[in-house]
Amino acid sequence: RNITGSLVLDRAEMADLDGLDCMEAIGGNLEVVDSALQDLHGLAGLRSVGGNLLIQGNTQLQGLAGLGNLHEIEGDLRIVHNPVLSEITSLRQLESLSGDLELSNNDALLDLYGLQGLSALSQDLILRFNPLLRSLEGLDNIAYIGSSVFIMENPQLLSLDGLCLPEHSDQPFDQGRSTQIRKHHPAEGHIRRVTDLVAVQGSQDGQQQHRRDHHQQAWQQLQDDGA
Repeated sequence: RNITGSLVLDRAEMADLDGLDCMEAIGGNLEVVDSALQDLHGLAGLRSVGGNLLIQGNTQLQGLAGLGNLHEIEGDLRIVHNPVLSEITSLRQLESLSGDLELSNNDALLDLYGLQGLSALSQDLILRFNPLLRSLEGLDNIAYIGSSVFIMENPQLLSLDGLCLPEHSDQPFDQGRSTQIRKHHPAEGHIRRVTDLVAVQGSQDGQQQHRRDHHQQAWQQLQDDGA
């Protein structure tokens, strides 16, 4: 029922994952990379991943059906370069994520429904190059982000509603010169703390990227000038 190491499905030509239904825990990483799978139904018994969960480059994967019982990921969750993935609602039981949350280069992804079970992120939130992403709803219950937030090059994303970024954080809030993305003033009970730089950029005006190292360099220069 358990795998103590990692399960890597790389360039798998199989049409389904039947036969893995009884697996409840993976001690290492779970990687589904460059497969021909349309769903993940064979992983329906999986409850925890002890390392990272990587879903990458699956050209026919339309959803994450099969991950409906997944409760815990002790590493990163990265869902990247899946061109027809339109929804992630099957992640609705996910309650604990110890690493980064990244959704990038998913050409058909519309929203983040399915992540409502998460109340905190220990590491980075990264949303990049999702051309049809139009809503952050699904992140509504996240009250704490332990590191940075990067929201970049999502041209249909016109509002941060759903994320509810705080009015005050330990580092500056940077939304560049974008007029398409606005900061949302949170109601009580939403995110209370972001411990590092928040960068929001890449709306339809195509403004220049503003990255964390730029701010760190500017801050160091200010300190040097004042010395």
